[in-house]
Amino acid sequence: MEYKVLSLNNFYKILFFIGFYISFLILYLSYDITLSPDFEKYYRYFKFYSGDIELTGLEQGHLYYFFTYFITYLTRFQLNTNTLNEIINISLHLSNNILFLIGLIGFYKYLIEKKFNRTYVYLSLILLSYLPAGIQLRLSFKPEILGFTFLGWLLYFLNK
Repeated sequence: MEYKVLSLNNFYKILFFIGFYISFLILYLSYDITLSPDFEKYYRYFKFYSGDIELTGLEQGHLYYFFTYFITYLTRFQLNTNTLNEIINISLHLSNNILFLIGLIGFYKYLIEKKFNRTYVYLSLILLSYLPAGIQLRLSFKPEILGFTFLGWLLYFLNK
């Protein structure tokens, strides 16, 4: 029995991960999330978690903002950059892309469970990574990305 090292499915899987990484780099290098219109408003969560203020005065939940703060906390020890804005920018890009990738994995599992062809599944995930809605989700400092993250997993577990 002979195994193919690079089957068509493996090719599309590699293409997906390379494409996702390239999209991450392009988005990071071309857009600074700290310059977005809502950044100043939601930065209050970072001040809250660091102990600078006692209340945020905002109605959003804490899951997304705590996750981004935690990634920022971990990232600042790894980077030797000069400004806090640079550390926050890379960590927001990183945390949004992690959440987006978790959502894509959920959709992948759901579509595979529904017996879709793996080639078409990978092509669909690549397309989702480059659609304007997917890019907009990854470039915002808002918890709406959690809706995308949980949607694929919700469909998968409801199907189970």
